[in-house]
Amino acid sequence: MMAINPLDGSIESFVSLEYDDWWITPFYDIGGAIYNDVSDYRDGQNYLYTSFNANDEMHVMRVLNNPEDPQIDWHFAIPDVPETEDSEEKIRRKDSSFIHADP
Repeated sequence: MMAINPLDGSIESFVSLEYDDWWITPFYDIGGAIYNDVSDYRDGQNYLYTSFNANDEMHVMRVLNNPEDPQIDWHFAIPDVPETEDSEEKIRRKDSSFIHADP
């Protein structure tokens, strides 16, 4: 995830998310669900919210957007629903682009 200055195209911040203990390269699919909360109403910090699919799981996380030391504040992994279990097709799809900001 990166923030780009629209005036000159320079990169203001860049955050790369990857697991430390994976021994194979994971398959990522980002559905465009990235939100930058410049000033959180609880603590005033700058956070990035993102959702993406990786290796048959949907991940939702909040990252403290500190360019010198970005930190994952919280992270939820939602595993795939097996075909043998009852669920609606939309749940089984786990499409991260279905996540929208609350107006």
